Amino acid sequence: MICCICNEEFDEIEELVIEGQSFQTQGGHNPAPVKDEGRCCTKCNFSVVVPARVKEFIKERTPNGKG
Repeated sequence: MICCICNEEFDEIEELVIEGQSFQTQGGHNPAPVKDEGRCCTKCNFSVVVPARVKEFIKERTPNGKG
């Protein structure tokens, strides 16, 4: 599979270990809100997608919308 964010090839079944905790996925991750289509690798999910989702979450809940 090809990551829609970094364009690198990744295995359909992927494992990433962060601080001793193992994360495994099959078929990649949903890249929203960074991309509307495709699948992303675990590395981009944790380093790009999750921070973007947190930023949107904070922005939606901040009175002035600036987060």
